[in-house]
Amino acid sequence: MKKLLLFICISILLIVGCVILRNIASPESTVKSVIEKVRSGDLQNLQMKQNDIRLIWSYFEFADLNHLAPLEVQVRKVAENNDDAQVMATFQAIDYGEDNKIRGVYGGSLTFTLHKTSFASWDIVEVDEKEKMRKKDT
Repeated sequence: MKKLLLFICISILLIVGCVILRNIASPESTVKSVIEKVRSGDLQNLQMKQNDIRLIWSYFEFADLNHLAPLEVQVRKVAENNDDAQVMATFQAIDYGEDNKIRGVYGGSLTFTLHKTSFASWDIVEVDEKEKMRKKDT
């Protein structure tokens, strides 16, 4: 009976551990991490094409140059099959007037293509601009 209980406990811990590890090392978390590293300027360990890094940076630069509120970034997986995935990152910033009213909403989106390199690791293969950062019609 003790062996069965021990087996069940170990099995549950392994399953929970795998689920947690898979969520931590998901395509979405990989993209979020890369975007945050680009935002903060921590580019030392990024294994990406320089053009892709510059493209991500251009969204933050746009917000800075236009004196917008900090960009809000939403990340969601749009496709996954076997060892490949696509993740869309949507960037949005709001421009407030002196009277604290919204003068404009700005947004754009990037699509990240990723390839799984191990159980807990994804590499970004390519970054495509789906919607250029611009002022939205309101």
